[in-house]
Formats: sequence, C-alpha cells, structure tokens
Amino acid sequence: MDGNTGELQRNEVAVLQAIFADDYRDVVARTAWNVKQAAPEFAIRVSPTNSELRDRVSVELHVRLPRAYPRVAPQLALEDGRGLSDAQLAAAQAMVRQQAEALVGSEMVYELAVALGEHLTAHNSAAQAAQPSFHQQMVDRERAGREADQERAAEQRREQQRADAEEQQALQTRIRAELERKQQQQAQSDEQHRRHLGAVAEAVHSVAGRWAEGIQLLRFARPVVLDPQAAHRGWFSTVALEEADGSSDPLCTVFDAYPTDLEGASMHLADRFTAQCFTVTARHYLAEPGSRQIERVRARVAELAQIRHDNLVTVYGAHVDVQREHSSSPALCLWVLSDALLSAGESTLEDVLASCGAIAARQTGIYLRHILLGLVSLHAAGFVHCGVMPSNVLVVKEARGRFAARLFNTCYREELLALHRATPLSTAIGDTVGTDIRVAPEVVDRPDMMGRKNDIWCAGVVGLQMALGTDALRGVPIGGEPQVLAAHRRAMPPALFGVLARMLTVDHRARPTAIEALDSPLFHEGADVRRQALVSASRGLAIGPLRVEGERPQRASRVERMLQPSASRYRTDFEEVGFLGKGGFGSVVKARNRIDGRFYAIKKIPLDPRDSDGNRKIFREVTTLSRLHHHNVVRYYTTWVENMDAVDYASDSDGGLDDPSVSDGGIGAYLSHSS
Repeated sequence: MDGNTGELQRNEVAVLQAIFADDYRDVVARTAWNVKQAAPEFAIRVSPTNSELRDRVSVELHVRLPRAYPRVAPQLALEDGRGLSDAQLAAAQAMVRQQAEALVGSEMVYELAVALGEHLTAHNSAAQAAQPSFHQQMVDRERAGREADQERAAEQRREQQRADAEEQQALQTRIRAELERKQQQQAQSDEQHRRHLGAVAEAVHSVAGRWAEGIQLLRFARPVVLDPQAAHRGWFSTVALEEADGSSDPLCTVFDAYPTDLEGASMHLADRFTAQCFTVTARHYLAEPGSRQIERVRARVAELAQIRHDNLVTVYGAHVDVQREHSSSPALCLWVLSDALLSAGESTLEDVLASCGAIAARQTGIYLRHILLGLVSLHAAGFVHCGVMPSNVLVVKEARGRFAARLFNTCYREELLALHRATPLSTAIGDTVGTDIRVAPEVVDRPDMMGRKNDIWCAGVVGLQMALGTDALRGVPIGGEPQVLAAHRRAMPPALFGVLARMLTVDHRARPTAIEALDSPLFHEGADVRRQALVSASRGLAIGPLRVEGERPQRASRVERMLQPSASRYRTDFEEVGFLGKGGFGSVVKARNRIDGRFYAIKKIPLDPRDSDGNRKIFREVTTLSRLHHHNVVRYYTTWVENMDAVDYASDSDGGLDDPSVSDGGIGAYLSHSS
C-alpha cells in the first residue's frame, strides 16, 4: 500500500463513519496466527429509502479494502439480511459487485450503499404494498367493529338525551303547576293582610302623600332585628313598599320600606328603610344549581346584617321569593333591606363630584378616613366590599352641619354581577353593568384576587378622584393611577399625597391594610384615629350567631365542628409561587413546600357550612382520588381543612383565598398534587 492509497482509504473511512453514524461498525479481522490485518474492514447497515419498509427490511454491507483500492474493487459481501428472501439477497449481491466493477478508480463505498438502499426499495415496496398481511386485515376488521360499536353507543346517547329532555320538560311543567298552586294559597293567605293594609295605607298617606294607593307588602322569612347584639330592642317581619323616586339602578329596583308590625321599639313612619329588589328571570336560576347560587348571596347578606358601623350603611336582612306579575314566567326576587338611601340631605359621592368637580384636601382626608374605618370593620368580619367607588359612597349630613361618608352595596352587588357575567340574571340587564369600577392591576388578569388589597386600591382611587376630580382619570387605563398621582404631587398636601401613594402601590404585597393606611398624619388631626380603628375592628370581630326571642339555637354543621382556631397550615408549610387556573369548584395555585423544597399544585375548594350535600360530594371526590394510582393521573398527596379567615386575614397577601366567592363559608379544603 503506497502513501497516497493509504491516505485515500483513511479519509474515506472517516467520511463513512460520519455519514452512517450508528449504522457503521468496524470489523476487526485477524489471521490464523491471531495477528490483526492492516487492511481496513468494516460493515454498514443499509435500509430501504421508503420509511414504511425501513423498520422491516435491511442488510449489512461488509467491505474490506485491499492495498490497491481504489485502483481495484473492494471485497464485498451482504450479511444479516432482514425481510429479504435468498433470491432477493443474491440479486442485491450481484448488483453491488457489478456497480463496484464500474466504479473502479474512485472512492465508491458511499455510492454502493446508496445504490443498495435504492435497490432494496425498488424490489420490496411494491410487493409489500400489494397485499396487506393477515395481521393488518385483522386490525382493520377490529377497527371497523369498534367504529360500529361507537356509532351504536352514540345513537344510544342521543336517545337518552332526548328522553332526558322530555323528562326535564315534564319536570318544568310540574314545577310551574306547583308554583301556581302555592301562589293561590298565598293569595288566600294575603287576603287578611290586605284588610290590614287599609289602616296602614291611611297612616302612611300622611307622610308619603300620593303613594298610599300603590302600597305593597313584603314579608321576611325570619324576623328583622334592629340591633343584632340586642334583639329585644325591636324587630319586625313585614314592610310596606313604595317604589322610590329618582332611582336609576340598572341592576335592581329601589323601594321605600316602612315596617308594619314593629315590636319591642317605637318608630315614626317617617323613619323609613330602603329595599333593593334584584329581579332574576333567567331559567338557570329557577332550578338547581342556579337557585342555590342566589340563596348563597342571600345567606351572605344575612351575615352582613350583623355588622353595625357609623361608616357603613346598615343592612338588616335579605329575602328571596318567587313572583309572577307581568308575565306567565316566574321571576326570582332577592330583596335586601338597609338603612334609607338618598334621604333629605344625602347624596352619593359621585353626585357631589359631578356638581363641584373636586373636594378640598381637608374634607378629602375626612371622607377617606371614614371609608377606611368602614373597611376596617368589614375586613375584620371577613367581608370584602368589592365595589369601593364614588357611586357606592353615601355622603350624609350629620349633626352641627358636618358630613360623613358611608359605604353601601357591600359585596352582594358584586357577587350578583359576577353571577350575571357567568349567566345573565335577566335580559333587562345589559352587559356593561358593573364595568365602571377601577380595580387594582392584579385583579385585571386574576379576578380571584379581588380581595382586601383591591378594596384599599379602590379607596385610593376614590381619594384621588376627590382630590383632583373625576375628569383627572378620564381616558387613563387601569393601573395608570400612580402616574396621575405623581404628576399632581405639587398640587396636594404632602400628607394626602403620601397616604394615596401607599394605597396606590402597584405591588399588592407592599400595599397597606386598612388599619395600616389609617396610621398617617393626614388622619390624626383632631381625631383619635387609633381608637376609632380599634373600635371599628372590634365591631367586625364581634359578629356572632344571631338569635331572636323564641328561636332555638342552631347546631353547628359537621364542617364547622371540624374547625378550631389555629394557625394556617397553608401559610406555614407552603410558599405560593403562582396562579395556575380556576374552575367551578375552586382555584389551583403552584406552591413550594418550605420543608422539602418541592413544588406542588394545590387546589383550594370553598366549603359552605350550610351546604352539607355539596360538602359531602367534595369529600367523596377526595376519597376516590386518594385510592387512584396511575401513571397518567397526577399524583395525589393529601387533603386538609382550615378556617379561611385564619389563612386570609392573618396574612393579607391577596392570594386566591381573597375571592369573595371562596370565602363565603369561611372554610377551605386544600388538595395537594405533585407539580
């Protein structure tokens, strides 16, 4: 072997190794005296170029390069043929040798491998595709059988759906008949109240003038107490209603309400209440689970009725009934009874700003202090307002000509709007209702974070509108309020700017709580704000079970008995990293365990102590999931239950637990999965 020939052979072997990679292997040949031969020897696994045959057909091209190569042909042999008959293997061998003789004088191994692959393709693909194998025929028959079974199952499902629809229609017919029967019974029962109505209408006419002829009666299922901490001071069950003048709320109808059977206290007829009627006509809410959603809002209002605070419009109770006045279709009515709204000397902050543009800095500080004190009481009681804006702030004239701000439409209005966005309550309510609130930036992408820190942001926006006027934020996108505040820094006192800057902090974790925001020089002038804040918090924390004379105490539910005041396991053991998603049962977050450092997916599920059936369904799902082990199912680790207030209020981080819909029951179930 001369130097030039050896160099050519080594270069060609290196190129072949790079091209064929795993299909190339060196062959070590030895003489009879166990001496390694110097001539290069190797083997290349060659497959057809057709991808369908590549896994079934291949052959190994064994090559030995003599000293004179490429001036002479290499020694070639085909070995380890797969998917080839002896005749096909012999034909391929002859073709390779013929090609080698034709290519003498140049490097040829790569061309021989390519030609062999094309030969295998040409002499196998047609034969393979001509007739499917018996196995393929069996697979085709099984597939056709499965498709026929699926078609039969689909037809059975369609028939079942038709039967279910007919059964549902029959059920609706029975429901309407039952409603008509109950309405007839109610009409007979109300006849005696109409006789009493004559005397009431005559008395009311002296203070209400022309509206006595159109009076209505509303009876609450449970007595309405004037003071939940001292129910013996007065209660009533029935109010006379007249539609209020000047009401333009698109979500509800507002009525003036006068008690007709007040006991335990005396009240002048001029001391009226306000009744808001939220009318629901969508069929979804006339049956389960829609009616249960309305009932949860009513129960939430009933809990809210236990709070009494000077800077909150007092809510006294709620009632749900079914009415059919203007059409044959029934309507569900949610009634909320509260202190009188928009009496003489009262107006909303929105109307005040519309008439005067902006408010003096000193009065802005007073109104902002009142709003924060109201939020302290709400938050301490476990409530979130969800709608702090000028239209939900009532400006009331008090003694000695002073004015005070009071929050109203607390939480229940936003909960109804959330239901309306999911499933419209009525065709009479437009899609733009409730879109005028300027929420915190984190709520835009994560509605589940509409919690206490969002209330603080919205209160800061209200303070900014009082200081600069509502036009200052016209056209400003949500989240741009801090820039507007910074642009007007020199136009307002430093104390007012400082408290607004803290409340409008974009990072919700750095945003103060209501009681922390009150710790500002702006609020300490001429008022003992610390004492007022502590009194406000104590009023919220003092909420307990409400009892009226003659009523038996209610037993705590099984879920309520499970809970004892304790630290939050969720806040202690886990660090929340991010939000993953939200569904009908709750929200899912990504959290890191502080002990083992691993990441887990934790599902937070609200538990309603009043909904024992729903709670049993959730725990049944947990039991089933704990028994399931499969590599295609996310692994389940554990479940625990803890008090939502312990989680949410102790660490006011505005995580997924700040969602008002989550905190309804005050209880949360946590399912931990591997992440």
